[in-house]
Amino acid sequence: MPDDVDGGSDEPIEQDARESDDDAEETAAPSEPSGSGDSDDSGADDDDDMGRRDFVGATAASVGLVGLSAGGVGVGFLWPRTEREPQAVYTCLVREVPVNGVKEVRSPRGETIYLTRTADTDNPADILAISTTCSHLGCKVYFKPNNEGAQRFHCPCHQGYFDEQGNPTGGPPERPLARYEVEVRGNLLFLKYRRA
Repeated sequence: MPDDVDGGSDEPIEQDARESDDDAEETAAPSEPSGSGDSDDSGADDDDDMGRRDFVGATAASVGLVGLSAGGVGVGFLWPRTEREPQAVYTCLVREVPVNGVKEVRSPRGETIYLTRTADTDNPADILAISTTCSHLGCKVYFKPNNEGAQRFHCPCHQGYFDEQGNPTGGPPERPLARYEVEVRGNLLFLKYRRA
């Protein structure tokens, strides 16, 4: 009986050993795709490097363009602005401006201006365009028709007075009222304004 037990047990053990060896080989080495594995990994790295390079290049180009545009604006400040010719704007007819009185008009910027004539002529030298803004602190100046000479225009804020030409004659103002250049074309009155 011992022979039967030994002979029968050897055969199945060998077969089991062969099957377990084949299974170990399959699990130990996973299948690899054809070609080398290094080339796939380095290709992905190259794509990442190109993406980074493109990003850095685009960023540098953007910064360069911003710098050039800012430099272009800055260069404009190095050259002085040329003096522009004042813009003549039709205001009214010359005969609408009273002699020794005032006509109140508005500039294109909304500033109030007094027009007055010293003589009954169309001569631009006899027509004055005077700002109603006090040269002291910017309060409104009022025309006083009953005041002759030195107190023709009055600023009530600090009791400033101006003559019929807009020159200061009393109170704190030290500078004259701003004047606008007058131009007469036929019987039309134009005032000249500086462009902003």
